[in-house]
Amino acid sequence: MTTFLPTFFRDKDGIESSLLETSLTFFYNSLLKQFLTEGERYIMTMFSVISFAEQGVFDVINNLGSLPARIIFQQIEENGYILFSSLVKRDLDASQQTTKIVQSLTICSNLTKLMTIIGLTLFTYGYHAASILLSIYGGENFIRGTFGTLAIHLFEWHCIYIIFIAINGILEAYSFAVMNTRQLNRFNRNLLITSIIFTAISLMIISYVGSVGFIMANCLNMMTRIIFSLLFIGNVYPNYSPWIFIRETRPNIRTIFSYVITFIGLSIMYGWLELGDDAHYSTFQWSKAILFIIINAIVVICHIILLYFFEKELCLFVRNELFFKSSLKNKNEMK
Repeated sequence: MTTFLPTFFRDKDGIESSLLETSLTFFYNSLLKQFLTEGERYIMTMFSVISFAEQGVFDVINNLGSLPARIIFQQIEENGYILFSSLVKRDLDASQQTTKIVQSLTICSNLTKLMTIIGLTLFTYGYHAASILLSIYGGENFIRGTFGTLAIHLFEWHCIYIIFIAINGILEAYSFAVMNTRQLNRFNRNLLITSIIFTAISLMIISYVGSVGFIMANCLNMMTRIIFSLLFIGNVYPNYSPWIFIRETRPNIRTIFSYVITFIGLSIMYGWLELGDDAHYSTFQWSKAILFIIINAIVVICHIILLYFFEKELCLFVRNELFFKSSLKNKNEMK
């Protein structure tokens, strides 16, 4: 049992200095990411910028809005990190593993495009369904109460925030898997500066727009972290740049156009059905809400079919690289 108890290294030769330095760097990086991820909670507690009732509404919406990140994004990010770590050795020079780096960048660009499309889908179809989803979750008292309008606005902004979460997650998974200790330390310094700026921006925005400012500040925070990751990825090996990665990652122009048209169409439908913050919970209003949900479901199915034709390379990547290899691995494990 003494093997499992903490011990001190007495022999200096027994300490792997590079591994120890990397571990401490990751520990420091985890603390910074914790503050950047949950920073609004610390600000709420320390500065008391909003009331306890608003904090409760914010926590409810934040937990609901974080479900896609926990259920979908987190699984892809964790598996992506493991895959990138197995392909690229962080302490090995890029010139000695160019093939692996190019392969990892191809996978990263496809995963980033996939996450972007998922984020756009959640935003497009979730933005106008905020009042309906919250009424199903909390009922009439929740929506028609004092903070009902605030809850809807928070949910709408969270739908925008989910796009940044989707893109940032896979980019940071690649960056942390490939960075060496020196690069991680530099990234940590950038995160520290970002955390200070994030605190200042949050306090300024909240004084004007209230608790919605937390999500606005988080969007700016995520945008900054995305830029940091893109700058690193663009310099992974010579003759590569962030613009090349962005060009490979950007969804097809027809895909983007389809989301714009869908969002506008759903906005018109939402206004035509008169579904808003002050919707009354009569049988007639609920019939309109059910009609809107049915229309959303039909449009989603049609949209997915269109995406299959617009993003054929991405569909081949998902089918061959993700589903095919994972199913083959499961069959081998069963044998």
